[in-house]
Amino acid sequence: MSELDIPCTLLGRWHELAPLIRRLVATFLPPRVRADPRAVPEPFAADVEEGAPRLRAAFPHLERSLVAVELGDEITIRIATRATHEATFYGFLQATGRAVQFDEVHALSLEHGQVTAHRVAIDMRSIVRQLGARP
Repeated sequence: MSELDIPCTLLGRWHELAPLIRRLVATFLPPRVRADPRAVPEPFAADVEEGAPRLRAAFPHLERSLVAVELGDEITIRIATRATHEATFYGFLQATGRAVQFDEVHALSLEHGQVTAHRVAIDMRSIVRQLGARP
């Protein structure tokens, strides 16, 4: 489980977001979020769309911190994430104990105050490189 750290400098911006959006983003990859297919291979995208159980298993203790909130036609939220590789990563890389850092970039589309799309980009290739494997 992970909590989202909201720096004091972004607290006002965070509270400008609707409670539903704050809940969606505060939860690390809730089910039904769409992974950016250009950013991750298919097995990773499928896992993310199921709530990322395999990613969560490999990195069970996440440290997440809000970095940016951009409001407009689409809401973009960037979160810096740090974790330690504690279990098998997608069945091909045993736990290394290595620390990794990556950004989650959430893009939410709204229509009449309802979220119509929630996409997330995570640089899985960067995570794999940080774990010492070749992407």
